[in-house]
Amino acid sequence: MDKDFILLKAQNDALRHLFMSLFKTFFKNDTDRIWLSKYSLWLFERNNLPTFTADFPEDARKAIDRRRFQLQTLLDIAWLEGGLEDFEIESWFRHISPDREQFAARVFEASGNASDEESLVAAIDRIGGLD
Repeated sequence: MDKDFILLKAQNDALRHLFMSLFKTFFKNDTDRIWLSKYSLWLFERNNLPTFTADFPEDARKAIDRRRFQLQTLLDIAWLEGGLEDFEIESWFRHISPDREQFAARVFEASGNASDEESLVAAIDRIGGLD
């Protein structure tokens, strides 16, 4: 990694952590709205990942595929734990297959019912065999 990328990543991570840490303050511990905000952030990140990676080097393809898998699982967890179907957001309507629902539940339980991204991603990698 070059120094400019390292600096940009550090700045991006700092802003992301600041933003996510403010959810509880913004929503006064309304956990459903906190999950909705996390869902939105993860959805936007997933949608910003390139969908066609055939021209990328293999290590880049694997990293993007891994992150896409992590994000999809995070979205499933947020949807289920936050009761997001109650928000009646038609354009975000989702169906989660029973297999994905079971995987999300296992990850959430393995994370100790954590809601922070780091704990959830560690559990996703561990259970999904990605670590």
